[in-house]
Amino acid sequence: CAQEPEYIFEYMRIPSTAARSSRVAQQVFRGALKRLVAIWLWLGTHRHKASLIAGLFLLSMVRPTLPSLLIGTPIALVGVIIRIWASGHLHKNHRLAMDGPYHLSRHPLYLGNFLIGVAICMMGTNPLMMLGFFALFSTIYTATIVSEEQSLRHRFGRAYDAYCENVPCFFPLLKTVQTGGRKGETFAWQRVSQNSEYRTWVGLLSIVICLILQTLL
Repeated sequence: CAQEPEYIFEYMRIPSTAARSSRVAQQVFRGALKRLVAIWLWLGTHRHKASLIAGLFLLSMVRPTLPSLLIGTPIALVGVIIRIWASGHLHKNHRLAMDGPYHLSRHPLYLGNFLIGVAICMMGTNPLMMLGFFALFSTIYTATIVSEEQSLRHRFGRAYDAYCENVPCFFPLLKTVQTGGRKGETFAWQRVSQNSEYRTWVGLLSIVICLILQTLL
């Protein structure tokens, strides 16, 4: 039979080459996505290290003034009070906390951290610092919450699912505030001490002192 023109075979190889290129691109994309997810999950399980690095980076951007300190300090104190309230109801790794602020938010400790961070950014008076805080906080703590909730769901099962159905993840909702708290576990200062809450106080006090000195010098 007659020999087929060469250009026909070249034409037939084009789709095959394009398909291989597409598969390679998909593999590269999937590999990069897996690495990003791995980094994100690492942030969730190492939030203290990640938060320290992010905090030092953000503190390099501060430009505090006396009015900004007066505005930010009360907000930071609200965050500290929320953390103390939550720590006084928290039995780490023993029972599911559903009393006190845990009736309003599944993660009141992180809500307290959020308010403290917002307050420090307000003291710093740098809009870029606030934007950086929102980006870093949402990245680190979203990963942390996903990791912790998987662990709690594995440990407490249906009880945790029912809890999640009735209590918002982070910011309290009006309906949860209106229903009031449960008549369950009472607040205990002993648990505040056991949960090492003093570290938050020392850290915040150190930052505020540094900001005051920076304002005065």
